Amino acid sequence: MFSPAIDQWVQNDFLHPAPMQDTPALLTKIQEQRSDLLKNYTLTLMDADGSKSAFIGYAGGHGRKNEGASAFTAFLDDTNTLQVQKINPAHTGEIINKIHQTIGLPFNHTVSEFIMGWVALLYGLALITGLIIFLPGLKKNLFAVRVGTNKKKMWLDIHNVLGVFSLPFHLIIALTSVTFAFHDVFYAAQDALFYHHDLNKTFASARPPATPTSKTEHVLSPPELLNALKAQAPNFQPTSVSAQAGPHGSLITQVHGMDLHHPMRSLAGGFVTLDAYTGAITQKDYMPGLQPTSSALLTSFFALHFGSFGGTAMLWAYFVLGASGAFIFYSGNILWLETRRKKGTQAAQTPPKLSHKILSSLTVGVTSGCIAGISAIVLAARWLSHYNQSPDVSSVILYYSVFSLCVAWAFIRKPHYASWHLLGFCGLITLGIPLSNLWAIYGTQLSATPVTGTTEQLIDLIAALAACSFLFMAYKIRQKALKASQI
Repeated sequence: MFSPAIDQWVQNDFLHPAPMQDTPALLTKIQEQRSDLLKNYTLTLMDADGSKSAFIGYAGGHGRKNEGASAFTAFLDDTNTLQVQKINPAHTGEIINKIHQTIGLPFNHTVSEFIMGWVALLYGLALITGLIIFLPGLKKNLFAVRVGTNKKKMWLDIHNVLGVFSLPFHLIIALTSVTFAFHDVFYAAQDALFYHHDLNKTFASARPPATPTSKTEHVLSPPELLNALKAQAPNFQPTSVSAQAGPHGSLITQVHGMDLHHPMRSLAGGFVTLDAYTGAITQKDYMPGLQPTSSALLTSFFALHFGSFGGTAMLWAYFVLGASGAFIFYSGNILWLETRRKKGTQAAQTPPKLSHKILSSLTVGVTSGCIAGISAIVLAARWLSHYNQSPDVSSVILYYSVFSLCVAWAFIRKPHYASWHLLGFCGLITLGIPLSNLWAIYGTQLSATPVTGTTEQLIDLIAALAACSFLFMAYKIRQKALKASQI
């Protein structure tokens, strides 16, 4: 949900925002001294009104997505001298998103995503069957949360209430996940049934058109392109302007942005392709608000999954509903395990079944490992960016190392001991996120551009609140474990 904000939070240290009206002078200097950077560059708009921007140019690389390209930021210093610095753009949000897409499986992305599709199908089935089981007592127990000495009944009631009221959301997530996981299968079926194996040609025709370069015409500067776009689409809020050299001397100019009045493909919005000389829209298949009907229908699947509609209110609604889904999963496992444990005790089954031990350890280890691993990624990326180190590969290794450590600890120790150990571990790592940000800005003065945006500050606040919650839960579980050991 906060992927763009996380990347902004991580990479603020190496960006040098400058007034947007100074961009033409900056591009002229780059053309004179580092023209190779103008073959593929992006101007990131650093504020809502687009008055400041930061330049990132790419050199080298190959393929349509410029794989392997080196990134540089360029800016004019106080003496109007061009400064070019090599950087490692943050992809922390995308790394976390890929872990999400593959449900944390360390396999090939296609294989992991295919498995995720089947898990999503089973997830949807579990939601529906759970509701069917709950239906007979729906009227009686819907709002009944029995708060008292019997904590198991209280947690069961909370589990049921959350499950019923968040059911539409979780069904949407499950079904759209199936769509994403099996999209290659769907495209193959369409290719065979409707396109007579010419679907690739259809995709090729839909790619962004390039503007042939002309030595006699004036290429519009980024401010001029934005003004031309604003006249055609007043509600579109640009977040970046990019230009890329195409085949045969052509030029592809695109503006990425958002339109909160319409569904969008992602929380980062969509993009529109413009003519480099006139600023006229040449392709709008991915532009919210101006998409053709077929593209708008496809976008609706993305918007429903990512919550990229309805503005900030929907963003936070999805955040809360997503958190409730994690609670439903965890509480469901705990309730099932507790029920089996009591049945085993009444039947004098000692020791507990092996399956019970394995599921107990996995429940504690996997959930804690996911939390600690993600927090470790964000924390490490923040510090790696300070020293201009790429966090991409390191973050993936770090995540699986922390995750594996948590799972291993859950099996080494008894689950009720491992749970408070690992919750405390999660709390300490997560607390490191806001503390390291404060230290970087005010302690070491490493930050060239302190994080001042509301959304970026909310990341620190959410991390601090989550850390306090984990530490509090660790304390309560520890007290319960110590009490049980004394009986």
